[in-house]
Amino acid sequence: MTLVAPFYMWFGIFSVQPHKEERFMYPAYPFLALSAALSFHIILTYLGSTNPKELIGRVPTKLKIAASLSVVLIGLNAGMLRTLGMVTAYNAPLKVFDSLQRMDIAHAGDSVCFGKEWYRFPSSYFLPNDMRAKFIRSEFRGLLPGEFPDSPSYLGRLDGASQIPSGMNDLNIEDPSKYVDISQCSFLVDSYFPGHDATELEPHYFLDKTQWETLSCASFLDASQTGLLGRLIWIPDLPVIPARFRRKWGEYCLLQRTVTGHA
Repeated sequence: MTLVAPFYMWFGIFSVQPHKEERFMYPAYPFLALSAALSFHIILTYLGSTNPKELIGRVPTKLKIAASLSVVLIGLNAGMLRTLGMVTAYNAPLKVFDSLQRMDIAHAGDSVCFGKEWYRFPSSYFLPNDMRAKFIRSEFRGLLPGEFPDSPSYLGRLDGASQIPSGMNDLNIEDPSKYVDISQCSFLVDSYFPGHDATELEPHYFLDKTQWETLSCASFLDASQTGLLGRLIWIPDLPVIPARFRRKWGEYCLLQRTVTGHA
């Protein structure tokens, strides 16, 4: 009981939380694996009984082995389908920045801006040539990430990383100083889902060809239009798959301001 109790404690805690994030759940995974291993061991011990006085002892050995292997294979396939589904559905933020590696496009000091897609930005390490990630206003009204102080030296960067960026708070209260005007953005990362309505703060930048040109796009799962099965596992996009089971897609794009937009 002591070995499996931590998982059920974590499970209970997160079940009652209205807001869940993967980064807070990871301590439960080792206990989940341990609980699964113990459960499987108990089941195999039960199946391995050869006592003819017990019902399980009269079941043919080959049938018990086949049943055990089928459970393992189902679990492996479910895990692979889940992994493949997550990778194919949500890997766009790791792919669209490749265009910035072209030296004739990216310049030091250029700003790559994020609006409603701020929380999917993977890391500033994806931005070359001392480009900067900036935020523009969106419908989000919480606290955005801050910037650490710049320094040319290693010790200076180490010292800057130990400082709390200005405007931070522990109440998730919006800090207006985190925003820049969109006119300062050389590039913009945005998503477009055909079934979603635009708002004043979140227009369809992807469709505004007078201001923005598309540098690169990748498919991104439209979770609001996709059924439960399509959100859980990988489903091939084939005509034989019924429409209600197919995954629906939007676009996750890196946009560059046009010459007209600069003018």
